[in-house]
Amino acid sequence: MKNHLKIKTFQDALDFNGETLEQFQKRTEHDSPDEIGYKKCKAIVLALNEGEAQDYSDAKVWKYFPWFRSVGSGVGFSCVVFDCDLSASYVGARLLLKTSELATYAGKQFTQEYNEMING
Repeated sequence: MKNHLKIKTFQDALDFNGETLEQFQKRTEHDSPDEIGYKKCKAIVLALNEGEAQDYSDAKVWKYFPWFRSVGSGVGFSCVVFDCDLSASYVGARLLLKTSELATYAGKQFTQEYNEMING
């Protein structure tokens, strides 16, 4: 069975990462809502990546993240910069997933957690 099929809830991600909900709540009790959302997404991504942190500096390996379109916005949740000799896209490195399939799954399965991170 593919690992991501086992991770269906935030609680599943915590279980996979060896953390209880109580421990998570204690370590985030003074955080703002968007920071808590980020930490939830970080835990989810770590579990979906089977505990492997993605090496952001390895340009030979593709990395993926969910793409969201904000209501009333002409730009999705990402920052893209381009010039005649430079192209870059900025997203939190700790939120990178190792496959396109995982990124699509995360964006569809964990919309509440990503919404908490994006919109606080």
